[in-house]
Amino acid sequence: MGARIVAWLVSSVIAATVAYCIYFDQKRRRDPEFKKKLTQKRVSSALSRDDSKVQVLNLQDQEVVQDFVFQNFQQGQQLLRMNKIDEGIHCMATALAICGQQDMLLQMVRPAFPPVIYNMLCEKVNEVHQKMVNSNGNCVKI
Repeated sequence: MGARIVAWLVSSVIAATVAYCIYFDQKRRRDPEFKKKLTQKRVSSALSRDDSKVQVLNLQDQEVVQDFVFQNFQQGQQLLRMNKIDEGIHCMATALAICGQQDMLLQMVRPAFPPVIYNMLCEKVNEVHQKMVNSNGNCVKI
């Protein structure tokens, strides 16, 4: 008899907890501001992730620029070999956009890549270059 009461009591507590969770989840989802708050939260977390990757590069120091270009280009090639195409293209495009001779380098790497990846690289180089143009001063945020 005591085991039945304990089982009934435990199942009642579990059922009440589940009902409580369902009730407040429905109440939260019916809130007219819920979707707006959720979108703002996702955008702010995405921005904070992007801001953590920000680097400042002094374009006046030629040695720093060359090291940056070389490292990013190598990192991009490694990422492409690991089949992480988007990250690899971003690294290579950043390196090419920073480099002063991007057209020449693009022509040099053209035979090494399939046309699809080469086109993606060209588009990304233009995008990164526009970000650089929009930034002011001699330092670039990447």
